[in-house]
Amino acid sequence: SEKGLLLGQKMTERLSSNMSLSSYFVIVSPKAYMEDLDKASPIPFPKETLGFRYENWKIIGADFLFFGSYSIEGGDLFASVYLYNINSKKRILKKSYKAKTFQSDQLVDILSNDIIKKLTGYKSVFGTQIAAVRGTGKFKKELFVMDWNGKNLKRISYHNSIVLSPAWSPQRDQLAYSAFVVNKKLNQRVVALFLYDFLKNKIRLLSHQSHSVLSSDFFSRGQNILISRSFGKGYTDIFKFNIKNAVFVPLIQGPMGAINVEARRHLKTGRFVFSSDRGGKTTLYTADSKGKNIKKVTHLGNHNSSPDWHPFKREFVFSALSQGRMDLFLSSEDGKSIRRLTSLKKKNGAWANSQSPSFSPDGRFVVFSSNVSGHYQLYILNVPTLSIERITFDRYNYSSPAWSPH
Repeated sequence: SEKGLLLGQKMTERLSSNMSLSSYFVIVSPKAYMEDLDKASPIPFPKETLGFRYENWKIIGADFLFFGSYSIEGGDLFASVYLYNINSKKRILKKSYKAKTFQSDQLVDILSNDIIKKLTGYKSVFGTQIAAVRGTGKFKKELFVMDWNGKNLKRISYHNSIVLSPAWSPQRDQLAYSAFVVNKKLNQRVVALFLYDFLKNKIRLLSHQSHSVLSSDFFSRGQNILISRSFGKGYTDIFKFNIKNAVFVPLIQGPMGAINVEARRHLKTGRFVFSSDRGGKTTLYTADSKGKNIKKVTHLGNHNSSPDWHPFKREFVFSALSQGRMDLFLSSEDGKSIRRLTSLKKKNGAWANSQSPSFSPDGRFVVFSSNVSGHYQLYILNVPTLSIERITFDRYNYSSPAWSPH
């Protein structure tokens, strides 16, 4: 049917887009094909008489050959796929998938992850999500969630206020964030801590005290949140906050009057990286898993902030104010090796600001906010190639993007 053909075309385009975005592949043009894949069997010759021939694909420089077929029965979508290594003449993947027709995007994303994992050992970003703060009106910002490519934008919060610093739980079923709200008992405006539950579609108030609480990260089991707690006396310390009993455990404190914020915990080592003005300028420091042995690790420009650990390696991405603009940089854990990742300009030739980076769960990409277009939109940076893709296309301002786990 025409509807079925359109669905197949949509799935093909999404798969091709996913493979290209991964930067592992260059898609061979159908004009170069020496075989008609519509007529060829996905079983190689001579096992099947009508099977494809490895040599016909090797001669045009193809490394891998993918076959996919699908059928629709009622509202169900069935797909079967084969992936071959042309050089080794081996089948890498043979798998069947089932989904509802309206879940075709999710099916293709799962397939894309399966292909990448077979070849690299790691899942890619397909099927993940990005949380971000987006403007909704004058002096108003709310929490939104979208697919990894910016599609299917969904509003989460309705505080009619300003939301800050979203952080994903390890299981991806919850989002911690902070927001300016009124505490009626205190008769004052405070920065409170909230938790959104995806399964229940409910928001829970965790902390509503006179001091400000900013979320920044979760601990590995998802029972504790890494937060910054301001006491309104010109200083901010870093704590572990227990969700169940609302207990604050101090981790990184002082010196008196210092601001310690934006702490992130390494998934493998448990080490912290955070920003602080304890040395005068705001820059980045690391600490061990107990918050001790604090070391200054960056000295770049006038302001270093928004660090985020690579999920596997002992390095982190951060933003820095250098040469009059904010850019993204990649640093080794000790700060001895730092590499610039962005250097963007607006259409009028003025330098653009790029900030608030967040690593993808495979460590290959970074989502960040930049005003290249005039408004702060979201972009994805491919770290190995430094290529950049814009994923939001509206006239709102986005900030604090956070890439979800798998």
